[in-house]
Amino acid sequence: SLYLLYATVEIGTGLWAASILVNGRGLDSTTAGLWVSGFYGAIMGGRFAIGLVSARLGNRRLVRLGVLVAMAGALLFAWPGLPPLLSLAGLVLLGLGCAPIYPSLMHETTRRFDAATARRVVGRQVAFGSGGGALGPAALGLVGAQLGLGAIMPAVLLALALLLALSAWLDRVT
Repeated sequence: SLYLLYATVEIGTGLWAASILVNGRGLDSTTAGLWVSGFYGAIMGGRFAIGLVSARLGNRRLVRLGVLVAMAGALLFAWPGLPPLLSLAGLVLLGLGCAPIYPSLMHETTRRFDAATARRVVGRQVAFGSGGGALGPAALGLVGAQLGLGAIMPAVLLALALLLALSAWLDRVT
C-alpha cells in the first residue's frame, strides 16, 4: 500500500539516518542529530508551504513531485563519495520531498471515493501508515544488518520508486 511505503520512507529515514551518519560516515552524534532535525524540519516547513500551492498544483501532481524530489534527495544522501555537505543537503531534500506526499494522498481519497467509502478507506490508510511506521524501519534495519548501513538508502529509493509506480497506477484507475 502507498501508506505503508510512505511511512517506511519517512520514519525509516528519520530513525536510521543518524546511524548512517555516525557509524557509516564518521560524523559526531551532535552533528548527525542536527541533520536529522533538518530532515524533519524540511517535512514540517514543506507541509506549511504546500498549503499555499496545493489548490493550484493538485494532489496528484504534488504526490508525483514530492516523490521525485524525495528520490533526488535519497540519491544524494545514498551516493558514496559525495562531499559531506552535498550528501547532507540530500537528506534535507528528501524531507522536503516527503512533505506533500501523505497529506496529498489523504486529501485525494475524498475525491476518489464517495463519502461512506472514503471513511472506510481513510481508516485503512491510517492503519497501513501505522503498520509501515512500525514494520518499515525494522525491515530497513534488517537490510542494514545483512548488507551494511550503506544499503538502507538504496532500499528507501526502491520504496520511493514503488510508491511512484503505485500512485501512478492508482491515478490511472480512479
